[in-house]
Amino acid sequence: MKNAKPRVVFGNKFEVVMTSFSKRLCGLVLALLPSVSGADERATIDLIYELGETRFQLAEYILRASSDYVATNSDVSSRQGHLALKSVLNGSKQFRSILAISGDGELMYDSYNPLPFLGGADLSQRRYFERTTNNAPKELVINRAVVGKQSGELFMPLAMAVPNGLGRGQKVVMLTAPPAAFMPNIHLCSFCGVSMLAGDEVIASNRPMSDVNEAVASRLEFDGPYGATEIRVRGMPVRVHWRRSDATGVVYLFYQARPISPD
Repeated sequence: MKNAKPRVVFGNKFEVVMTSFSKRLCGLVLALLPSVSGADERATIDLIYELGETRFQLAEYILRASSDYVATNSDVSSRQGHLALKSVLNGSKQFRSILAISGDGELMYDSYNPLPFLGGADLSQRRYFERTTNNAPKELVINRAVVGKQSGELFMPLAMAVPNGLGRGQKVVMLTAPPAAFMPNIHLCSFCGVSMLAGDEVIASNRPMSDVNEAVASRLEFDGPYGATEIRVRGMPVRVHWRRSDATGVVYLFYQARPISPD
């Protein structure tokens, strides 16, 4: 059976519709993750990978719809822009909001607030803006988690440049994605962890304050689509499974430490 992708519906109302397959897949992952924490580690990383890829695929469709709106509606009010992006987000429970940012890094409007919060309007120094404004348009840019200027909450910025014909100084649309949306089962087990890597950096983790994330990531070579090994971190044996995405380049890590028994 051919797996249909989430589709973006354009018209008077922008709407992103998940296919029944995507909904079933997300439901299956959420249902199975708690039950495999002590079972097959390969099955666990496969489920984490499938959930993450489904989320990124949906994020890309949402951002493409947002980019198309911003590109073709340059003179709208912040209220009109807010309503349009809110319609694009379509009540998604996975993502918090969509921001439209000018080529100068100023927040124009977003899907959450009818009126942008002026104290957080200048986003020109944000790393996700700097990495995206001169990037190839309509291409998903995945960034490490940051704390929002307006919300004060941790999120993973997923961004996309809005084409302007020049390829530089482009407007940017950005989707705020809570890390938990990619790792919904926070407590797989007492000594388990899930991390996501882009390049050489950890972009999200279900244990963001743990230095085990960096320790594990820095000591592994991610060759090929899948790997498993055991390393020692602070004297503890840590079993690690990982999968790399061909579509996004993201590496998903699942690790389980075995605490040292006292003598």
